[in-house]
Amino acid sequence: MNMFYKFFLFICLLLFTSPYFIYSSQIKVTDKSFSIIIADSTSSASDTTKIIGTIFTKAEADSLFGPVQYSDTMRTEVLMQLVNKSPQYLMFSFLDGKANILNSSREVIYGTLGTVKAEQVFKLFSSSKVQELITTGVEDITIIELRTNALTLTNGTIVLEEGSPCPPKCP
Repeated sequence: MNMFYKFFLFICLLLFTSPYFIYSSQIKVTDKSFSIIIADSTSSASDTTKIIGTIFTKAEADSLFGPVQYSDTMRTEVLMQLVNKSPQYLMFSFLDGKANILNSSREVIYGTLGTVKAEQVFKLFSSSKVQELITTGVEDITIIELRTNALTLTNGTIVLEEGSPCPPKCP
């Protein structure tokens, strides 16, 4: 295969790559023809949710995100029940020093918040990462913390952060 065909194939691969579709194309080049089939793992109709959140040690979190400004505690058993009620994502925020938690549909499932305004920002984490925090930390109490630079969840010496602000990045 000469250099022109290799370059043409490379360009075709770039043009037909998409995170949402599977393409099958017939490309004819002079007297030769070949098929290109490009598949992406994110293309299925039963698309899995994006994993949001990163686990840190308490020392790493203190260094990266600053000291805790204020916090609210909840029983880990209750948080696990919320994970089961919202298997994709959970969203966290503070109002008057109290933690509020929403499900994937931005409905209040924990806290004192009555209604949620569309522009109200929550920190979104994958429920699987919250579950990982709980099973790794193994403490009876989970702490929702507002730090200098972040909102974190802590269980024992394990901390969850790098959530996504919702809005603008909502499921």
